[in-house]
Order: sequence, then structure tokens, then C-alpha cells
Amino acid sequence: MMSDQLPGKNIPYFLGAGEGERYLVGGELAIFIARHEETGGLHEAVVVAGGKGSTFPLHVHERGHEAILVLDGKLELWLDGHEYSLSPGDYANIPPKIGHGYQMRGHHTQFLSWTNGGSARQLHALLGDRYTPHMYPPNPHTEISTEQIARAEAGADVKFINSQSLFSSPSLQTRSFNIIPDGELPFVLESGEGQRLIAGDTLFNIIGQQTNSSGKFISVMTEGPVGEAIPKHYHEEVMEAFFCVEGCMTLWAGENEYRLVPGDFLYVPPRTVHAYRMDAHYTRFFGYLSPGVFETFFRIFGDPYEGYVFPTAIKPPRFDRVMHHIDELDLKFVGIPGRG
Repeated sequence: MMSDQLPGKNIPYFLGAGEGERYLVGGELAIFIARHEETGGLHEAVVVAGGKGSTFPLHVHERGHEAILVLDGKLELWLDGHEYSLSPGDYANIPPKIGHGYQMRGHHTQFLSWTNGGSARQLHALLGDRYTPHMYPPNPHTEISTEQIARAEAGADVKFINSQSLFSSPSLQTRSFNIIPDGELPFVLESGEGQRLIAGDTLFNIIGQQTNSSGKFISVMTEGPVGEAIPKHYHEEVMEAFFCVEGCMTLWAGENEYRLVPGDFLYVPPRTVHAYRMDAHYTRFFGYLSPGVFETFFRIFGDPYEGYVFPTAIKPPRFDRVMHHIDELDLKFVGIPGRG
């Protein structure tokens, strides 16, 4: 079922691609797919789309920790005194108090942004207006006015900064980081890079580990072929969000079944029984989990992997290791692990 209505409370919900609470900000379309109302005040998620040349000025957040995944087009990201050229699948980690901004370099550029803390939705509401259409307008981009900037600084977690003070000698860097650094640091990661783990026919790629956010969240890209459903389970504390990037998949959350294709989103709060199955020969989805403690599960379940695609020679997934450590994990199975 397609809907642009967010539930306004912390329950499982599905949004089809392009649906959500929409704002027009400087000619860009910002679609909120998760707000504080749905996440207990912890997180907000927005899909931002715009045309070539659309720019969001340099700024910092005092509290908000942002994670960006490029979905389409080209994005020039200004981050902590450097410029990075980002393509689809590239990821950026932006801790609080780190200067950043961007310019869209493709005629249709789109990215997903998750923010832990702060006030991302309030920021967009103060800089723009509620918007009914599902596509940004084709007319030239409108600059954000000084009045809107002053209003946003007074009412949201943002401080706009002079570009000259931040970028005295900027340098263009393309996909600078292929290894995730330790600590709560800003970084950019090329698509496919990260800490790759293989479990059966599924490739888990940790692109944001919990040390990068002081334990607030982890970001994981998961890919695999058509396969069996994973065992139904739930978490006592961890929330999990699924954003389909490629292929298609079936998810179960609570009493409902959902089919996700690229751009679709499913939010699963703690204590919700859920499972998923990949239904296309190549399926890939982005997962955001908070708090970040569930990283331990991926490292127990998967083995370090040098490849960049899942293997064709399949070894059985190591549910035995998971069960050996089950008391250490925020994981409760409903059914028998390893039997679907």
C-alpha cells in the first residue's frame, strides 16, 4: 500500500519511493521519511533531490550527526576543509561541529541523509515550504535568503559559516577514503569499500561502524541473490531501517508483509518481529541501526571477505556461532535459526 503519511508514533511503517513529508528548499525537494515523532526523538531521515548546480551553503550542526548515501547523479561535498566528488553508492560520515555543504553536479542528483540528534526537519521547515508535488520544479534554483538563514539559525540546530573562513585552500579529492578510520571523524567512503563480511550468500558491508558515532548507530550495505528468508527475530533495544537501493525484497514486520523496490523504505522499531528475503538476482539495501551495538552480530555471523560481490560458491551461514554468543546480542529468534 502506497502512502505519504507518516504515522506520527513509534510503530513499524512502510513508505513507497517518493512518499513522505515534502519540503521545497531553494529549488530542492526534501522528502522526510522518518521524523522524531516516529523514532522517539532520536533520528530523522530525508531523501534530497535536485538539479545540476543546486547548492546548500556551508554550515555546522552542534548536536546532529549526519550520514549521507548518494543514490543518483553527482554530488560535490564540502567537508571539513576539503571537497569530494561523490557518485552513487558513496557514503559520508559527518559528526557534529564539522563544517559541510554541497553542490549537485548531475542533472538529477539524489541522496539519503540520516541524522542522529539535532533538528533536520525543523531546519528544512524554516528554510523552505511544505510542497505537494513529488518532483522538484524545473525552473532555475532559488537561493536561500538571508532572512531564511537567520530564521533557521534561531530555530534549528544549524550555524551557517563563511566559506572563506573554512576553505582557505580547498582541494578536490575523489573518493579519498577506502578504509574506515577509527573514532568519531568525518570521512568519505567509495561505493563498495568498507568492512566486508560474508555469511552464506549474503555480503554485509559495514560502512559506518559504531566507533564512528560514539555508539549511536551503524550503517550497513547488504547485497545478495534470490534466497531464503532469514529467521524471524526481534531486538529489545535496536531499531532497524531498510532502504532498498537495487533489486527487490520482501519484508515482514509485525503482522504485515511488504514488497520493497528501489527507493522504498521500511522502519522497524525495537521489539517488532521482522525478517526479510531477497527476491531479485541482485538485491542491495541500506540498513541504519541504532544504537550501534548490533555491529557485534555482523562480526560474529560473517567472515571477513576480500571480494566486492557475493560469491557463487556458498558456504552455510554460521548460525552456530550466533547461538554460541546469543546471550551477548540484542537478538531474539522466533523460530529455528538456519531453517528460515
